[in-house]
Amino acid sequence: MAELKEKFGNHYLLANCFRQKLTDWLDIGDYDGPALRKFTRFLRSTRMAMENGHSKIMNFNCSFFMTEKVLVRLSHPVILKWLEKVIEHLQIVHGDHKYPSFSDLCDFLKIKVLEIRHESEFNFSHKQYQ
Repeated sequence: MAELKEKFGNHYLLANCFRQKLTDWLDIGDYDGPALRKFTRFLRSTRMAMENGHSKIMNFNCSFFMTEKVLVRLSHPVILKWLEKVIEHLQIVHGDHKYPSFSDLCDFLKIKVLEIRHESEFNFSHKQYQ
């Protein structure tokens, strides 16, 4: 039991594991729904760890550097959509010029996964009836 507590209760170890996994992650191709879904699940589990008390070291909410590390793994169309979202966010938050949080990025990617899935389902069904 002490071994589990040491491994999973160590904020520094968890943060390092996240950073290493993010660094090692393969780039996601254009509209690769399954790869984006897997990556988004990883990011959302990281967000849940942050929300469950591991945020002392894993505080990525204000870290442009960590967001940049996430973005370089994404396809160009998804990055462009995220940048549109950032501009929209900065225009709404008058005077605060606060960059969207890690949580905002996770929510955005969850929506992108759904959009890509529905788009591919539509394209598949459309090809069937041609």
